[in-house]
Amino acid sequence: MELSYGRRYGLLGENGCGKSTLLKAIAAREFPIPEHIDIYLLNEGAPPTDLGALEWVVTEAEREMERLDKLAEQILEDEGPESIVLMDVYDV
Repeated sequence: MELSYGRRYGLLGENGCGKSTLLKAIAAREFPIPEHIDIYLLNEGAPPTDLGALEWVVTEAEREMERLDKLAEQILEDEGPESIVLMDVYDV
């Protein structure tokens, strides 16, 4: 498969034909993909919104970062800076 920068692609097929499996394999880098290329796989559909696709992804990423920051603050307060759980939060 060869994809060109700046192009948009659709992945169409019958239910069960392997679309999700292909996307998961790409996200897991089971194909040779240069390391400088970021890959993000959303496992669920986006709710209806007025945001564009990129804006929605950025907004959701910001919300997740905020959630993780609050979790890290709570763990730091409860268990201290050497907490293994805290290290796991930063490895996510």
